[in-house]
Amino acid sequence: MNNEFDPHDPKNHGKPLWVVYGADSFPKVVCVKLLAYSKDHGLLPVGWRGHITNVWGFSVYEGEPGFRTLGMDVDKWVARESHPGNPSDGCVRWFETQAEALECIRRLTDPGQVGRDE
Repeated sequence: MNNEFDPHDPKNHGKPLWVVYGADSFPKVVCVKLLAYSKDHGLLPVGWRGHITNVWGFSVYEGEPGFRTLGMDVDKWVARESHPGNPSDGCVRWFETQAEALECIRRLTDPGQVGRDE
């Protein structure tokens, strides 16, 4: 899913996605949903392309599980979590399943796999 993934494509909105991000030597994983907003920041129905695509991360807050906004546009979040000076030491990778994301982390942190192409 990584190579062709477009976070602005409405087909990727409103469903749980798994993201591996951060430095390859210490990767993190989060479950997110992407939702589109209009220019005036009104939430659009799933399946609509909007002016803004916002990232919602899954968390449990005060005992209540749910997706909560990270408060930023997906492009800004990706830029913040990537390592532009050294893209080989971390980037944002998108997956449709938790199993795929965890396999990515396994490959990144397995001493027998480190340094090999994905």
